Amino acid sequence: MPDHAGGPASDCNDSRSISSTMLGRLKEGDARAWEGLVDLLGPVIYQCCRRAGLDASDAADIQQEVFRAMLLHLDSFRREESGHTFRGWVWTITRNKIADFYRGQKALPRAVGGTTARGALNQVPETGWDVSTFTNETDFDRLVVHRALDLVRNDFAEKTWAAFCQTTALEQSSEEVAQALGMTKAAVRKAKSRVLKRLRDEWDTLF
Repeated sequence: MPDHAGGPASDCNDSRSISSTMLGRLKEGDARAWEGLVDLLGPVIYQCCRRAGLDASDAADIQQEVFRAMLLHLDSFRREESGHTFRGWVWTITRNKIADFYRGQKALPRAVGGTTARGALNQVPETGWDVSTFTNETDFDRLVVHRALDLVRNDFAEKTWAAFCQTTALEQSSEEVAQALGMTKAAVRKAKSRVLKRLRDEWDTLF
């Protein structure tokens, strides 16, 4: 249930939190952790596929292939490696699966009329498919963050959410936000902290 402006810090006390050991639980095959990850990343992967020119059916197929690849190769992911983030790893899998799709399409006879994906083949160089033409890792990161925020949005009161957005997305100071929202600077900082904590509690591997 959403909090009340100025009320107790109840926003983050949600029993749906996956826990601070999400990666470990994923590797152990925890169904709840996987459901949370699919809920977060599924729409993002699908959107990247659509941006790359795949039709709805092919995008859904690639989405499933990405998750199958994640399941098969999760043990190979090492977060501690320098510059190796989970989001970057998922993006690499997604990019490769889209590339594989287009390489496979190039080997097929050209269909009369074509499809959205077939039309995009005109942009594929003979040396390989560069999905960054449509989406890059920075875009992928941004989509993941936006999806995560959408999933937790309704668990916060309007004033709490406004304080978070204005101090992060708009990069306003705590003093500016406090004046605009009729809050203390401490309350603004606390509101921002609540939302960030919730993101980390839900998806620590990604945030």
